[in-house]
Amino acid sequence: SPYGGSVAGAVTRGDGGRPRWTAWWCADGGATAFDSPSSRRWTKNAGNNIPLSRQVCYFAATKTKMETTAGKHKVAKLLAHSFFLIGVGSNDIFLSTVKTQGDVVALYTALISNYSAAITDLFEMGARKFGIISVSPLGCVPVVRVLNVTGACNDGLNQIA
Repeated sequence: SPYGGSVAGAVTRGDGGRPRWTAWWCADGGATAFDSPSSRRWTKNAGNNIPLSRQVCYFAATKTKMETTAGKHKVAKLLAHSFFLIGVGSNDIFLSTVKTQGDVVALYTALISNYSAAITDLFEMGARKFGIISVSPLGCVPVVRVLNVTGACNDGLNQIA
């Protein structure tokens, strides 16, 4: 599968013999906003996931298939009324190797740049409604608490998130 270990696909329903696109998704539990080797400066797991930019490319390919099946006008109307929910960034922060406040600023600058590029690409494809899932308090995830002798949350990681 070109999607590696991710879940991706489209849901269609028959409508008078023609498929009708009702949903599309691409989900990768290890996804990050970063996709270039230079991002390894902050993220230890870079390259072992399907980054946001590649997921947007997969969506572009799916959109082309949808247009072939249903027509450009119908797909444009569907996308303009669709809701695009994006939740990426937790893994970038959780796996980050930032040490200084300057590193945190650089990390967030890069994350925002990659988010902006993806949203711009989706907008140019016809998306108009977006939801962004905020990064949760990563210092309180079970693996972090187990590694802490007191079992408490890691406040430093929570502040970065």
